[in-house]
Amino acid sequence: MIYNVQTFSNIRKDQIIKVVFASLIIFIGLNIII
Repeated sequence: MIYNVQTFSNIRKDQIIKVVFASLIIFIGLNIII
């Protein structure tokens, strides 16, 4: 039960990091275009 919760939180952290990283890449890309 505790292990499942930890795994779920780790997956959520990975997804959040990926979303933030993708947002940063898009933001930098827009700045280069402009």
